[in-house]
Amino acid sequence: MTKAIPTWMESFPAEYKGVVVRCEETFYRLREGAGGSAKK
Repeated sequence: MTKAIPTWMESFPAEYKGVVVRCEETFYRLREGAGGSAKK
């Protein structure tokens, strides 16, 4: 699985960054920092 992620990321624009998170709380915190509109 780990080797598949870099290959998969090639289909996204260069400015995109792949992040794997283990909990929902971290996901929302990162999303807010990226300018997303996280709602709880």
